[in-house]
Amino acid sequence: MNNTPNIDALRLRVKNAIKLGLVVQSTLTDADGHVMYRGWTFHDKPYGVGVEYWQNGQKYREGLFGFRGLLQGIEYYPNGKIRFWGNFHVHRSYGPNPPVIGELYDETGKLLYSGEFTITTGGVGYPVVVDTKAYGPIIQRDAPKSDYYSFDEERKLKVLLQEASSLSMPVPVP
Repeated sequence: MNNTPNIDALRLRVKNAIKLGLVVQSTLTDADGHVMYRGWTFHDKPYGVGVEYWQNGQKYREGLFGFRGLLQGIEYYPNGKIRFWGNFHVHRSYGPNPPVIGELYDETGKLLYSGEFTITTGGVGYPVVVDTKAYGPIIQRDAPKSDYYSFDEERKLKVLLQEASSLSMPVPVP
């Protein structure tokens, strides 16, 4: 089973959606006005390259966002140190996208693990990292509560892109 998201296909979809004005640059804030995300969005949700922020203003995640959150990039601890760098699995069940391959660091910046991660799912389908307990919970305590791009929105975007490409296709001359 290949858990790595098709990053090239996603980048192409994002590029085409940007050209058509479907994906736009945005700054998303919480109810108190704190910046939660800066970058490309589709329907006011992270989609494309961007940066999420902790409540304290430090970076939380940065990279390429898509289904249910970050797909490729860096996740940080609240102190600004890197937690994980690599690719995340597109998790189609309940829960967030777990890491699939990359490097895991502790809160001081010490490398703990490098390589592929083995993922299993709990009783309700929530993803769990099996091979390195040092990863801990996939979602860090007090992490920002972002509303991520869903599979329904992916279907909508694909339809919009198909409609736009069919409108721009040359009409055959008899």
